Amino acid sequence: MPLVIRSEQKAALGKRRLELFKHALAEHLQGLFPTACEQLDESALRSQIDYGIEKAALHGIDTERQAAKYLELMFILGRDFDTDPTYPWAAEILSPHAPMSPAGRMRLLFREARCHMEGGVAHEQR
Repeated sequence: MPLVIRSEQKAALGKRRLELFKHALAEHLQGLFPTACEQLDESALRSQIDYGIEKAALHGIDTERQAAKYLELMFILGRDFDTDPTYPWAAEILSPHAPMSPAGRMRLLFREARCHMEGGVAHEQR
């Protein structure tokens, strides 16, 4: 007799996987950004993670790896870097009209962020 997984069970498994991902992401961020994370209690860090995952999803970024990268950029550039006028290149890259995959967007966002932090203008040279 084949194993049948009901939709409720699938939903529960999905929720569990998401909770495990969020926990792993909290540890990852604490390792990369210890000072910033020390300033947040567990609830505030969890809130930042939830917010980042939701914002990433709005931009079509929905894999765990890409969502983690999006959160890293949030910690580097600020919570709303995607709409911050200081980083117009971020909004352009994340635009639904951008002709690239979500993975390509994340690579380009990291390249642009690095260039911005180093004082360069790579995006204008593309």
